[in-house]
Amino acid sequence: MSAPPERVEAAATQVDADAAVEDSEVAGAATSSPEAGGPTSEDLSADALAAEPEVTAAEKPKVPSAEKSAASAVAGSAVAEKAVAEKAGADKAAADKGPADGAAAGGAAADRNAVDKAAANNAAAEKAADEAAANNAAAENAAARTAADKADKTAAEKAAADKAAADRASADKAAADKAAVEKTAADKAAAEKAAAEKAAADRAAAEKAAADKAAADKAAADKAAADKAAADKAAAEKAAADKAAAEKAAADRAAAEKAATDRAAAEKAAADRAAADKAAADRAAADRAAAEKAEALAADKTPGKPSADQHATKVVAGLAGADADKTAVAGMMPPRRKSSDIPPVPGVSRPNRPAWTPMPVTPSYSSSPGITVFGTRLTYRQAAVGFGVVLLIVVLVVVLVVQAFGDDDKTDPNAAAPTTSAAAAAPPGSAPASAAATKPTKAPATSAASALPAGWTLFTDPTGFKIPRSPDASRKVTGNGVEFKWNNRLLIVSQTTSPQPDAYKDWVEQEKDRAGSITDYQKVRIDRVTGYFKNAADWEYYYTTSTGNPQRVVKRNFVVNDHQAYSLNWYVSPDDWDASQAQLKAIYAGFKSK
Repeated sequence: MSAPPERVEAAATQVDADAAVEDSEVAGAATSSPEAGGPTSEDLSADALAAEPEVTAAEKPKVPSAEKSAASAVAGSAVAEKAVAEKAGADKAAADKGPADGAAAGGAAADRNAVDKAAANNAAAEKAADEAAANNAAAENAAARTAADKADKTAAEKAAADKAAADRASADKAAADKAAVEKTAADKAAAEKAAAEKAAADRAAAEKAAADKAAADKAAADKAAADKAAADKAAAEKAAADKAAAEKAAADRAAAEKAATDRAAAEKAAADRAAADKAAADRAAADRAAAEKAEALAADKTPGKPSADQHATKVVAGLAGADADKTAVAGMMPPRRKSSDIPPVPGVSRPNRPAWTPMPVTPSYSSSPGITVFGTRLTYRQAAVGFGVVLLIVVLVVVLVVQAFGDDDKTDPNAAAPTTSAAAAAPPGSAPASAAATKPTKAPATSAASALPAGWTLFTDPTGFKIPRSPDASRKVTGNGVEFKWNNRLLIVSQTTSPQPDAYKDWVEQEKDRAGSITDYQKVRIDRVTGYFKNAADWEYYYTTSTGNPQRVVKRNFVVNDHQAYSLNWYVSPDDWDASQAQLKAIYAGFKSK
């Protein structure tokens, strides 16, 4: 079977090409043959592999078969390209040496060999191309698989990253939510704390306002009480002054009335005396006239009797002046003779009684209302004043007697009414303090609700103050004040209406003046007491009574206002001092000024 013309023509063309290739191969054998050290397909494959970018251990896919297929494909492509290049060179060589073809007809065998070789090379190239294509397809498949694996890995990594991001976002959101919750709780706690603090501040402000109002009310009440006390005192003083003025006026009036009465009585007595004297003179004159008449009668019986008209009465006229219209009577009596000149009358003797003396007349007083005391007439007012004076004297005598003969075991002979404060002393055997203490003592609150000891009552004294009192306490008024005594304990309450302004300074001055006169005096302290009335001080000391009993004393002097002060003087034995303090504190707390 003959070959088709196109096939023959192709074969001729292929023969020419092969010849050209052969010539080119011969011409370039020195540089392109393997023996000459030219590049082989394996060398091209190696060069192609070397030209690829280096893949690190971390990035290189774990597919060694794919890499090998890719390398083979590259090598086949290189062989195919080499064959195409060689054919192009052979074609160019054939074209260049066309004229020489005829001359070389004799070398047909050489051409056939060249054609066969070219055909073999062409087959080898085709085979290499097929292998390269297969290798290329395998490489593409491997690359596709690698890309898929990489895509899967990338997707997994992206999913992991997305999950991590989502977890992170969720954690961030949870943290944010927790922070928001914590912030809300913190804000709420802060708001509640602020509200509590504000409520506490409001409560404190309200309590302070209430306390300030109570203090202001108390100050106002104290001022009102002080003003009332001052007004009452002023009114009492005015009433006393008015009463004293009225009593003085009444006394002056009574004295004037008495003087007038005495004067009238004296005048009446003088008039009575004058009348009595006149009556006595008249009676004496009558007696004399009677005696003279008797003598005259006796004379008529004797010789030498005068004529009858010797005893006649004659009228004397011619009187001038104021007495011209009056009638004067002139006695016609004979000259008077002495009684010794009258001869005795027979049978009648001379009188031997003394001359008559007028009786003294006691002047009579007016019958004004009153009473007579020891022969002296007094008005009721005078009697009342006199009775009051007598009563005062009696009371003073009684007080002096009680003072002189009363119980001396408890009463301090040097106790004094407060001019400002109270006193104190030191234990026996200790050295007396050289100077007054200045550290103030805090007084307990003087609330009206202060608890009293069992059985005690709040006693209202007749002098006006109120004080806790034991049911066993006796009360007695002495020159030192009001004494309360029970269970071998003594409390003396002294008071004054003209206090010194500073209780502490007053006690210091009194201690200087009186310490030397107190038996076995040993001072404990003189301290200011804060928070007790207007101002106060304690004087504490030891001393021995006149009967030899040791005593421990504390005297609290306190000023209530400018017109009232008290001294609470507490006397107990040194052994009873500690046990008595509870009662003393109750007395301090419960005492109320009048």
